[in-house]
Amino acid sequence: MKRMTLLARKEGMSNSDFRSYWAGPHGKLALELEGVAQYIQNRVDKVLWSCRSVPS
Repeated sequence: MKRMTLLARKEGMSNSDFRSYWAGPHGKLALELEGVAQYIQNRVDKVLWSCRSVPS
């Protein structure tokens, strides 16, 4: 089974702090869950548009 979730940073949180949290403490917690054998993150490197402005 594979799960994909899209997340948004809290307002005021730096990109670096956000990535550090999800790769560090959150990743360790996820791997402790029963049945989770692997934890992979696919990060966005370039934002093409925001949720508030959809491209025409």
